[in-house]
Amino acid sequence: MSGTDGLAALHLAPGTPLLVRSPNWVGDAVMALPFYDALRHAFPGCPVTVVARPHAADIARLDPAVEVLVHDDRGLGAATLGRLAAARRLRERCFGAAFLLPNSLSSALLPFLARIPVRVGYSKDARGLLLTHRLPWDARARSLHRVQVYLDLLSRLGLPVPADSTSRRVTSDAERFEAEAVLARAGVAPDTRLAAIAPGAVGVSRRWPAERFGDTARALAAALGARVLVLGGPADRPLAAAAAARAGACAIDLAGAAPLALLPALLDRCDVLVSNDSGAAHVASLTATPTLVLFGAGNEAITRPMGPNIHILRTTLDCTPCEKNSCARGDLACLTALDAGAVSALAIRIARQVAAATSNT
Repeated sequence: MSGTDGLAALHLAPGTPLLVRSPNWVGDAVMALPFYDALRHAFPGCPVTVVARPHAADIARLDPAVEVLVHDDRGLGAATLGRLAAARRLRERCFGAAFLLPNSLSSALLPFLARIPVRVGYSKDARGLLLTHRLPWDARARSLHRVQVYLDLLSRLGLPVPADSTSRRVTSDAERFEAEAVLARAGVAPDTRLAAIAPGAVGVSRRWPAERFGDTARALAAALGARVLVLGGPADRPLAAAAAARAGACAIDLAGAAPLALLPALLDRCDVLVSNDSGAAHVASLTATPTLVLFGAGNEAITRPMGPNIHILRTTLDCTPCEKNSCARGDLACLTALDAGAVSALAIRIARQVAAATSNT
């Protein structure tokens, strides 16, 4: 069975090991979590293994029911010997099927070299011949939210998909303890009220000015009686430092100070998060923390974080939506039009509404 002729059915023996190639970016990796649930639902009793780059692997590990293999297909991992060695290790595991969530040629190459007999993915980036089950990257696929794009790898094969496509996660006692240890090292007492900002993002066109994040942190601290965590990874340190410097004494700069796996536990301690459209906002969608996401470039209909406590704020221009990492206009008006006072007021209102609703339940 191959090509689109085989899309009507996919039958695997009970207990067949399944491989999933994770997306590479943190936000996309979060949006892939419902797929793992759906895959187990479609093939009960089949163990699921996720192969991922390091940061995406941290997100996949948030699902305790999947095994995670780390393979960085950049640098030496992308060289011929690196790929062949990785393919040999996968072949030894006797996977019966591979589901490829990224649309890249390289993501399809490894399962092909590993001789996994069933390889499911979208026919994009000239990789159709590497797949056994090729789904068309058509207008329908391009219009769907990324969560549904992944789930369609199953539903378009006639497989059942749960109606609820949102993911929630309960933080473990061990994670809470470790998060409190991180906060303690930063001088935060267990009873300190917290809010958070996340000024980082992959592209310049997705970054609200760091100084405005700092102004927002000051406003949150004053209104909520809170200290403000400045969150981000190692690459976000310059932006976090600028925001923290503007915020002053209320700020606690944790950029690069805690592993990504602890981010849900840290967010659980916060009354509200204000974030760019970034991995941090998507991780927040796994928690109950109310989150205000500032959109510049990007299409919220396709990539917004999902969840009842996620709120989107953006300025719509004639170039909206934009998918570029740098502003073609040169003025970043979609983000600079967002005033720190208005952002702060909305975030404070959201935090208070959720707090009131929680206290009444």
